[in-house]
Amino acid sequence: MKKLHPTPPRWMTWRGLFCLGLLWIAALGTVHCGEPGACGQDQDCTAYEGGKLPHCVESRCSECKTDTHCPSDKSTCNAGKCVVKEEGDGGEATKEPVKEPSEENSEEIVLPEFHPEPERIAERRPEPRPEPEPIAEKKPENTSPEISRPEEVTVEKTPENPAGENGCPLGQIRWQGMCYQAQDYCTTRFNTPVALKAMNLTAPLQYDINGTAFCQTNQGYYYLGGFYAECDADGDDFINIEAYRALNSVEQVIKDNARCALKTISAIVYHRDPGTVDERLNLPKGAQVQMLTQPIPLIETYRNDGGLDVTEIPIYTKDQSPLPKTRGADCQKDADCTNNQLCYIGHCLEGYRFQPKEINTFTKVCIKDMDLNDNKNDDHNETTSGTPNPPDFKPLLIGAYFMELHYGKFEAQFDLGTVTGSGTSTPTDVYHIYERARKTGAMSNPQALALRCHESAAAGVKDPAYWRSCSLRDDQTCLDNNGQPKKGLSSCWLPDVKIALPSLFKCAVFSDMGSPTAFKADNYGTGAGKVYTRTTCNITGSLASTGFNDVQLDCAPDSGQAPVPANVEVGWACVHYDPTTSKIGYNKPADYVSGCVHECVEDGLLCRQPLCVTEEQSYGKGYCETFSPGGLWCVGGYSEDTANKVMLFHRPAGYGVSEDTSTQVVIFGGLSP
Repeated sequence: MKKLHPTPPRWMTWRGLFCLGLLWIAALGTVHCGEPGACGQDQDCTAYEGGKLPHCVESRCSECKTDTHCPSDKSTCNAGKCVVKEEGDGGEATKEPVKEPSEENSEEIVLPEFHPEPERIAERRPEPRPEPEPIAEKKPENTSPEISRPEEVTVEKTPENPAGENGCPLGQIRWQGMCYQAQDYCTTRFNTPVALKAMNLTAPLQYDINGTAFCQTNQGYYYLGGFYAECDADGDDFINIEAYRALNSVEQVIKDNARCALKTISAIVYHRDPGTVDERLNLPKGAQVQMLTQPIPLIETYRNDGGLDVTEIPIYTKDQSPLPKTRGADCQKDADCTNNQLCYIGHCLEGYRFQPKEINTFTKVCIKDMDLNDNKNDDHNETTSGTPNPPDFKPLLIGAYFMELHYGKFEAQFDLGTVTGSGTSTPTDVYHIYERARKTGAMSNPQALALRCHESAAAGVKDPAYWRSCSLRDDQTCLDNNGQPKKGLSSCWLPDVKIALPSLFKCAVFSDMGSPTAFKADNYGTGAGKVYTRTTCNITGSLASTGFNDVQLDCAPDSGQAPVPANVEVGWACVHYDPTTSKIGYNKPADYVSGCVHECVEDGLLCRQPLCVTEEQSYGKGYCETFSPGGLWCVGGYSEDTANKVMLFHRPAGYGVSEDTSTQVVIFGGLSP
């Protein structure tokens, strides 16, 4: 059956003159000029169609507001129209009035147990899909920051009606004054590339709570609030928050049409910096497991799923300069910018724009005013106890990591027995978090650490790059067995694992107020009493093809310029070795706060004070005082011969005046057999 076409617009009618006379009212949003039956109050409707629609309901002239406006008890007010009741099996009206949409019922949801109280999300919502305009009169523009719902019209369920009712033949549906076959209706009303892929045009029409007819969805798509979208548009295993809302809707028809594969995780598997774990500190060599109290859904915002315009996606700015938080007027698209700059919320910036598949609710970066995981908390001061927006994201904060230090991925049915050593197979859906490798250069290994520490070029410095190998303790301030917080500069993140890289590198606020004492301007630099230097990074490209949705970074130590406290700068600090307890150093293991360990005072080292000395410019690398020509070095290892009451020291090649690696014997009296 051919699609009917609308009647051409009637120009220069009383309606046009009426709207011109009420422009000031239209500016206030009370009259929609150009729409049939527009009104601000009941008296505006008296002249419309001979007074047949005398009531102003929701700024439109209608027959009725309530049943009392209808001529007899044989009719009822159905969405502003007086409709004769139809006799059903029970003798009562079988046709229910279309429900008016409300703020309360339009997005009501049910969330999993970990967040039982749904709240309206505050993120920027996806823009409504443009609708075709078969009536050639101009529609008012939507200026609301929230997503606008499709035009609220009464959609007649014509397959249930006799042929000819409402002017449409049997099996057709009326919308905006025209009759449509079901398939034509869907493709006309929801005419976007995504919607055309999402709709199952062979299935019967369905109706949402607003009375809007829509086509059912195909696998991987959802329908919500008058628009269609893909559940996981960027393919990173995180569905977007709108799809999650649809999955948990109390409206069964919306829930049924959310054909999304929601992934959840029951554990986080943490992989320490490979090859730099020191057995003397009893640190784990391999992966560790952080079990979760209950499964966490992998969800991200509509922006991070790639649903908004590309100019909404954050940019990793050159040398980590601050990111603008308010909208600018310099550009609307990348082509408006020059010198290879990119457009971000109206600003032209130099840097790398993240691809949606590279970012999710776990990912953060160390840039001032950056909110990469899009939970309305600045990345640099976000904590696991914070309250993000939307609150559905809070369970995910336990795994939020800085991309400069870590990378990660989802894995279904990972055998936790291979990590825990339990000997039993325990397949579990997990998220892996990997520390980047210190020992290899960033350009030779895509997943290597690019952050840099200052390396002294002074004569006689034995190992200025020892920061790549020094032992690192876990410096999280989690509670100990007595319920007391442990010492450290890192907030408690994953309490059941021991971290390494975050104790050496800090995303810090360089200010003399409101930041840890260690990162004040006076403590910046190298040498005695200095605590940290800085490093800046740039992203050189994407490495999604390596199997991880990851980026490659290139970083360098700063130029030696101390931070200006008044600027309240944010960036990466490398914590120096400091043998004192005045700032971050320590004189005994219990004093450890952060950074490379004090090798000469750690239990189990091969040298015992006063035999062991440290070289501060080599990040506290410890070595023994000379007992024989060539020296005796801590890193060579030792053993105790308790039967003969001697200590056997082993000197490695490359230290001292010779390459002699023979065992040196030092006799100590009083060793217990």
